[in-house]
Amino acid sequence: MAWRTRSYRGIAARLTSEADPAKLLGRLRRAMRVGVSIALAGMLLTLLGAEQIVGTLVAKSISASLFFPGGGATLAAQSASMQLQALDIFVVQANTNTMLAHLAALAVSLYSTTRVPAK
Repeated sequence: MAWRTRSYRGIAARLTSEADPAKLLGRLRRAMRVGVSIALAGMLLTLLGAEQIVGTLVAKSISASLFFPGGGATLAAQSASMQLQALDIFVVQANTNTMLAHLAALAVSLYSTTRVPAK
């Protein structure tokens, strides 16, 4: 998203220096629409990922309590791989942070859209 920030800064710098800002306002509106679209797409993909992560964690928690047929060594190996680990919780936290970042980008883009004067 750093390239989006540079794009907004470049348009803002041109707005203050040029005599005809009408053309740049159209470019600014288009840039903000792209920013909103990127934030919405990012939130959608993050939500889909969250559903997959939660589904995997639920399957691990349910499977850990079931009996695994196949012998002692196989049972121990399968049971150890299906237990919830601290890393699983960090994956959920990372996904939540990504969703929060996309929400912040969306909120700033929508707020900025309301601040651009109409034609």
